Amino acid sequence: MTTDNSAAVDDGLPERLANFRPVYEALPPADRPAHVARWTALIDAARQRSAAALRLQAWFGSADERQWAGDPNGPRLSAQELMAATRGAAMPYRGPDDDRPRPTAADLADALRQIDQARLDLAQLEERLVELARTEADDRRRLPWTEIADALGLASPQTAQQRYRHSSRLHADTDAALTGGEAGRDE
Repeated sequence: MTTDNSAAVDDGLPERLANFRPVYEALPPADRPAHVARWTALIDAARQRSAAALRLQAWFGSADERQWAGDPNGPRLSAQELMAATRGAAMPYRGPDDDRPRPTAADLADALRQIDQARLDLAQLEERLVELARTEADDRRRLPWTEIADALGLASPQTAQQRYRHSSRLHADTDAALTGGEAGRDE
């Protein structure tokens, strides 16, 4: 008598999203398909950006940066650096030692794929700086929301608070989707 433990229940969660199972099972059944679609889209977009970033670094980084492009443990350029390197390779007047090829339309599309990552990086940096300003200023004085709003060029302290709360929730949900952790961090 053999027992077949390999038969899994098909509950609508693709195998590649298996690490999402705890979050998935906590969702109301009616909400599960929308979350699976969102998680799949996030993972696919992240994979596309990552592959595009490696290609851009290999082609358009400096000589030192290009040597690391094939090494999974090597240093990586940020999204902003990748976009700048691609733009630099496209410039009509380059130095005589610049041996980078001119970017193709596909290369430029790969550079544009980095914009979402750059925006996410910048938003996360803003969120962390606001957290520091509210909790750990060097002189141990918490920066009031009025000063934060002024520094960010926002109309009011309430706008600054709303933007911070929205950003915190968005990053918590995105991180949860990409790692399979819990979403919806509370303030």
